[in-house]
Amino acid sequence: MKIILPALIAFFYTIVASAQIGTIQGSVTDAKTKEALIGCTVRIDGTQLGAATDAEGKFTITKVPAATQKLIISYVSYQTKEIPNVRVESGNTTTVDTELDEEGKALQEVVVRASRATNTEIAVITEVKQLKPIAVGISAQQIQKSQDRDAAAAIRRVPGVSLVDNRFVLIRGLGSRYNNVLINDVIAPSTEVESRSFSFDIVPSNILDRIIVFKSGSADLPGDFAGGIIKIYTKRRPEQNFFDVGATVGYRANTTFKRVQSHERGGLSFLGLWDAKQQVPSSFPTNSGEFNSLTSVRRASYARLL
Repeated sequence: MKIILPALIAFFYTIVASAQIGTIQGSVTDAKTKEALIGCTVRIDGTQLGAATDAEGKFTITKVPAATQKLIISYVSYQTKEIPNVRVESGNTTTVDTELDEEGKALQEVVVRASRATNTEIAVITEVKQLKPIAVGISAQQIQKSQDRDAAAAIRRVPGVSLVDNRFVLIRGLGSRYNNVLINDVIAPSTEVESRSFSFDIVPSNILDRIIVFKSGSADLPGDFAGGIIKIYTKRRPEQNFFDVGATVGYRANTTFKRVQSHERGGLSFLGLWDAKQQVPSSFPTNSGEFNSLTSVRRASYARLL
């Protein structure tokens, strides 16, 4: 009898405790689209009880103590919602259907500007690959390595291009009259009076950005050429002032550091100004007849006086 009585008391309390719980179920949808939200977290404030919505946006929380509870519903990119005063009755199911609003934030516009590098080897190779016509090019980076002084010396390094008189370009054996030259996508005028030619030695290499040589035609190129089209691009305008100083040293194998004959120079001769010391010697023949009557040896001696 002593054993049966405590067992009956424990059984009675278990029945009473189980009778003091209920269930909360419901659904969560989007406030605008009315679509079910999958994976929302639904929990009861102050407890470890909770659930997640299924593929239909529904949830079920069991074994909820019978009392007035507060639901907290949260979801990624949505505003967290609290639902107070949810009454849970023992042995019954409470239904809670709710909607969540999107969490919107006012963002400030950010504009990022950058200049694309066009004077490197990789930039020129990429540009040539993207072109439809057959083309080759040389960049300012390559020109700087070669120490070329002008565009004529630089373009000589492009395959299929040769020079005449160190300034006129031949493409695939065709003269300059059959080629077109564009500077910054604008057709360059002829530098010669009697022919359609462009002298490349007048363009210094330090202002070059890149040179592209087209050997076939396309819709965006002029059609009046048979050899090729040469596009010269110059460097962009500098964003700030700068001061640049350069020096060039030349060397001649047959004259540098060797004695040569020259006329006497005045103090201002290096400025191109005339000096009394530059007058013709008094012993020099005064007319062509007198000079022509001299022997070759005598002529050579007079020539050394100049």
